[in-house]
Amino acid sequence: MGLREVCEIVATSGLIAERELGTLHDRCQANGVFPAQILAEDGVATEATVQKAVARALKVPFWEASQLKPEPAAALLLDEAFCVQFAVLGVALRDDGGTLWLAMADPTDRDRRTLVQRRTGKYVKPLAAEPSALERLIPRMFADSRGEAVARVARPGAEASFELANERASEREAPALATQEMGLVRPLLEAAAAEAYAGPQELTGEELLRLMQLRESVAKSSMVLKALVALVVEKSVLTPDELRSRRR
Repeated sequence: MGLREVCEIVATSGLIAERELGTLHDRCQANGVFPAQILAEDGVATEATVQKAVARALKVPFWEASQLKPEPAAALLLDEAFCVQFAVLGVALRDDGGTLWLAMADPTDRDRRTLVQRRTGKYVKPLAAEPSALERLIPRMFADSRGEAVARVARPGAEASFELANERASEREAPALATQEMGLVRPLLEAAAAEAYAGPQELTGEELLRLMQLRESVAKSSMVLKALVALVVEKSVLTPDELRSRRR
């Protein structure tokens, strides 16, 4: 299955004559491209038209990026190199995360689907997609995800609000204590940011997931610290002045 099956579907759909099937197959193999790209280049049909015909024949959905934007959680289950090599992209998670909707330039490739299923541990639902759209979107998707991860970790003030929870503290004291709370956590956040971007090297999907998990862990730790400070002040164990003096 795979390339030959797609070419046969194209011929059966009437997009090319039966006698042209072998030529189309050989051109795809020689150039390392998909039938939809060859036919679009020849002006026979658009990639969308070809892939919709494939989707109908296989009884699978046709995926358009303009209608369903890829979910980062689904896309990052696979690394960028894998997605580029096999022309696939995770676009959504369904069934409480148990099913991965996988956009594929060649949805007939069962071996590829099996490989993705082994890598992700998810049941894979194939979707037919335009090959050129995947080529454009995959690098952009991973670049956006890297930028978002770095930005979130590098902006500690935007991710963790350290307003003092204790309403008894005066308005003058609360900002000072909140600032000191930030001082406890900022080094961790800055270290995470440095780990996220230590130069122009690429981050894999697994590394991005670990980075996001680290950020969430740091944010939770900061919330615990904030609650403890508020409790100490509320129970009059320490006054705000005493708390500040012990932190110096």
